[in-house]
Amino acid sequence: MKTIFISKNLSDLDELGDFTAQLEFQFYCQSLIRFSPTTFELPIDFEVVFISSIRSLQFLEESSQIDLSSCTIACVGLQTSSRIHKMGYKTSFIGSNAGNPQAISKEFYAWLGTRTVFIPHSNLSLRSIETAIPKKQIRSVAIYKTLLNGIKIDPKDIYVFTSPSNVDAFHMHNELPVEAIVIAWGNSTRATLETYARKSHFVLEQGTLEELLLILNSLIKS
Repeated sequence: MKTIFISKNLSDLDELGDFTAQLEFQFYCQSLIRFSPTTFELPIDFEVVFISSIRSLQFLEESSQIDLSSCTIACVGLQTSSRIHKMGYKTSFIGSNAGNPQAISKEFYAWLGTRTVFIPHSNLSLRSIETAIPKKQIRSVAIYKTLLNGIKIDPKDIYVFTSPSNVDAFHMHNELPVEAIVIAWGNSTRATLETYARKSHFVLEQGTLEELLLILNSLIKS
């Protein structure tokens, strides 16, 4: 049976748990990063809130500085939108290609128009979503910290990296086996893997679990 490492905790992978028994893999799901709140000042002049990860929304909610139910919320993609809805909020814009933040930036700017946007993010965010938007329209604030939590991991046949920070944390104590299949969750993660001289066999363009499951199924059949 092939072994697979995914750099997310199983509790954060929603319906993946329902599929693991059906797939001929032994799963090891472990996030290599952790998060902590940080003091921040909420901007006062914005019309849209852009959520690039569900963690941003959680820390915003916990800060009690903002009534999110009255905000116009945009988000990076379908997976994030689904989590936002489960938390009881609506999304007015959903990026069509979560794995390509530069493309989403252009798409989002076309929708945003002349409005201002508040973008809460981690201290380690690459802030790729801001690339196509004029700076005068952006209220970019680090509202939480991402802390690398690198641990030793026994070699696996397949590795799924879900963020650039998880790639960095992995390489604190590990090296990718030469023969391993590597799957990157989006282009930013792919680019970070390349800084460690490793190319990805697959890149999740939509950034959804359904897309990952299709790839895993194809690997079973190959």
